[in-house]
Amino acid sequence: MLSGQPVGKGADTGPTVCSCFGVGRNTICAAIREQGLKTAAEIAACLKAGGNCGSCVPELKKLLVDTELARLSAA
Repeated sequence: MLSGQPVGKGADTGPTVCSCFGVGRNTICAAIREQGLKTAAEIAACLKAGGNCGSCVPELKKLLVDTELARLSAA
């Protein structure tokens, strides 16, 4: 039946940060942690986020800082 829900439960990508490529906050933060990304250019190379219009680059830079601070506080 049509329920308006996805067939399977996918990963929670979080709120969309890059609307050009539909990349969510959780996906970006996971890539920063798991791939050791340090710059917005590295995020773009890995996920495409920030690689088109660039309007999300300031948010990507903030996520880089926030993710690093979370890592340091957990250590």
